[in-house]
Amino acid sequence: MKNLRVLATVMIVALAALAIWVAGIKPRAGGTAAGNPDTPGSAYDYDARDVLVRQMGPDGALQYELEAKQVTQQPGNGQISAQDLVMHHDPAGGAPDGANRWTLTASHANLPESGTAITLQGQVHAQGRPPNSRAQISVDTDLLTYNLETQDVSSDKPVDFSWGDSRFHCGNLRMNIKLGTLSVESECNATLAP
Repeated sequence: MKNLRVLATVMIVALAALAIWVAGIKPRAGGTAAGNPDTPGSAYDYDARDVLVRQMGPDGALQYELEAKQVTQQPGNGQISAQDLVMHHDPAGGAPDGANRWTLTASHANLPESGTAITLQGQVHAQGRPPNSRAQISVDTDLLTYNLETQDVSSDKPVDFSWGDSRFHCGNLRMNIKLGTLSVESECNATLAP
């Protein structure tokens, strides 16, 4: 568990370093973004565009791939924010970009400076195929939390999801990508297609 926490921290630091390198700018602690017409006058530690990060595991296998149109870090709390995020996760032992790859997209995401959970907001979509399943799961909601360490995905907002040809509309969702488990804890309307 400690190793996973260290890996998550390394991933966030690597994202920050890569974002700075890709953008070709130096950190501007407390600086303003006045020279950038796309940003309001708020201060950033850094601001990078068109970022691609690949997180490798200790064995050299790809764990995550993260793409974002813009990545910024706030100087006060160190929070990293990403715009137009696309994240791919290949389960352990699976082929990169294989049949069991999970893809998560969102308009906005917050990545804490330390920690393992990413909060995805705005037009959130998650899609993938659980282990030992022939059918894909597709999830749509406005807010989703993705824990990089445990592979838990959860939302307390209304969720529309499908598993194969079956369709569901529920008040929340709990799912584990690694284990392929899914549960809902509120009213749920479903159309089942056996």
